[in-house]
Amino acid sequence: MKIQSSTPWCNLYYNELKYNIELSPSLYCALFTLLFYLSVGYLCVAIVVGFTLWLLVIFTLLFLASALLYHYATKPVQQQWLAYFFRKSDLATANFLLSSSGQCRFNEHQLGQLSRDSQLYLWGYWLIFHVNDNAPANRFIFKDSLTVQDQARLARAILRVQTSVDNSCLS
Repeated sequence: MKIQSSTPWCNLYYNELKYNIELSPSLYCALFTLLFYLSVGYLCVAIVVGFTLWLLVIFTLLFLASALLYHYATKPVQQQWLAYFFRKSDLATANFLLSSSGQCRFNEHQLGQLSRDSQLYLWGYWLIFHVNDNAPANRFIFKDSLTVQDQARLARAILRVQTSVDNSCLS
């Protein structure tokens, strides 16, 4: 007796698989933001006072002291500091459903499709969405704001969208 293959049901489950991606505040984002504001502050003060080496040393020490204080702070203080750098506009899309085909649902009304122009980078993921046939929406997600499983899921979805578009162009 031959057993019938269950491939169609597996494909149906695989195509409808959805993941809840949850974003948390990113340490990389906080450090880059702090570095940006310290650099702008240094340039403003240097224009008024003059470009001197001691001024550069002071701003470098401020950045290192901030990083050191973060490292030795307790977990609740670290989370509060990171939440300070988490933009309010990011709260609306902090959690979203990602399907294996690259479709994203941010809330009941906002649905987006990952574009083939989305990219994987060293620090994170550059996502380009086509939301409701409007102009594309962009979003950069740092890797440390995702769990390891969510990183793998997002990377697979991006690569799947890129290869599916490339393969359909070849046919």
